[in-house]
Amino acid sequence: MLEVRRLTGSEARQYVSALAEVLVDCVESGASVSFMWPFSKSAAEDFFKKVVEGVEGGSRILLAAFIDSKLVGTV
Repeated sequence: MLEVRRLTGSEARQYVSALAEVLVDCVESGASVSFMWPFSKSAAEDFFKKVVEGVEGGSRILLAAFIDSKLVGTV
């Protein structure tokens, strides 16, 4: 079952690696998401660490989609 939820700052920090994997997969597949291939997982993790700071500071929200408790998407 698909579940979409808003992540807290601590949840987002916990999922940085999984969030980065989703982003790299999107970029590798040609998605237009402000990044171009080649794009490393470490660059994606750096991006999401900044996103987490925004979530923790209250200037951003982060939504994540899960299937069977596995993070599969984000916005």
